[in-house]
Amino acid sequence: CGPVPTPGWLNVDGVAAEADLIQVFGRPLDLPDGCAAMVFCEHVLEHVDYPDVARSLVADVYRVLRPGGVLRLIVPDAERAMRAYADNDTDLLTQLAPSEKTPIEVVNKIFREGGFHRFAWDYTLLAAELRLAGFAEVRRAAFRDSTVAELNIDLDEPGRIAQSLYAEAIKR
Repeated sequence: CGPVPTPGWLNVDGVAAEADLIQVFGRPLDLPDGCAAMVFCEHVLEHVDYPDVARSLVADVYRVLRPGGVLRLIVPDAERAMRAYADNDTDLLTQLAPSEKTPIEVVNKIFREGGFHRFAWDYTLLAAELRLAGFAEVRRAAFRDSTVAELNIDLDEPGRIAQSLYAEAIKR
């Protein structure tokens, strides 16, 4: 949840004091199997090591979802950033990281985030990891286009929207 918990949700974070549950990612969530109808995970997965911790976290989210449960997962879109850099798309680069001055600074902002980002994701790998965890249905999504109204809570910030890769997965 970071420093801004969502009212009405069980807010989980690795360090934020505002969370209802402080979680060491890579260890099982302190929640029972099948207890959640939905999980919203925005800009978290890029902060953990791949493959071990990332796979563990995705598998545990699968475990706590009940059948038919939906995961909305948002990460920085590495492919989009690389394409913008390779194409010298200055308009998109400015959208991705408005405070950065040069194209390579934009790429580093997205990929490294001052050392806080541990892994860069594209849709192909993200979908493969979701399927590996057991999710049968995985789709590339867009800003606030969840199939579940309660999951349309993506952070409404232009830079974040521009740099985000949105995905949804359903547990069957």
